[in-house]
Amino acid sequence: MADAAGAPTERTARETPPTENLGYGELKKVAATFSAPDAPDLEQGEGPLPTVTLGELIEAGALAVLESPPTLMATAVGSDMMTAKDIRLGRAASKVGDPATPGAVTAQPGDVAVAVGAPMVARVCTADVLVAPGVQVLRVTPNVIDADFLAGVIRAAGEKAGKPVDLFTVEFPRLPLGAQRAAGAAIARLMDIESAWRAQRLTMERLVGAGLAGLATGMLRAPAGAGNLGE
Repeated sequence: MADAAGAPTERTARETPPTENLGYGELKKVAATFSAPDAPDLEQGEGPLPTVTLGELIEAGALAVLESPPTLMATAVGSDMMTAKDIRLGRAASKVGDPATPGAVTAQPGDVAVAVGAPMVARVCTADVLVAPGVQVLRVTPNVIDADFLAGVIRAAGEKAGKPVDLFTVEFPRLPLGAQRAAGAAIARLMDIESAWRAQRLTMERLVGAGLAGLATGMLRAPAGAGNLGE
């Protein structure tokens, strides 16, 4: 998984630009290229929808919940492993683990990875990735549940509660699959906007930091006459 599973809700193959080791000039060029995706068109709905809990969907077999055991530890070699912190920060898998550990779970494309606790964050996986303990993986039945819509519902529930939420009690709207997919596409677009904003903010912070550090140490200097602007 190139970008561990939003955010908040976010697709896991979207990774923020690798700006950690860029200099001021390179950061400035990266910052100049940013543009946010267009927001989806949304219209007023008819009101609250009937719901079913995720626990009921699990009992019905429409969802499966998977979780790696506490015995899955970070190792020096192995497969990329996504942690709950990776999910919350919207970054690529930061750890390495042994997928041969008994009970270890590898998320698959279309799975929804959830960092439980507060805030509860959900991300849709777009590639295989080992998941660390503390991440719950929801494997959907694709002809019943749209993964993007499910991830958005989980995030909305976590934000509304403002505290740890029992995933099994989250209410899932009863919508036909076509309506779920339409809503899921809008959710994915909104999360693209948030991801772009987060990436831009991170780059701007690094740009300012590099500029300040360079000016303070003499490694960077302002062009002659720059201080006369506005006079």
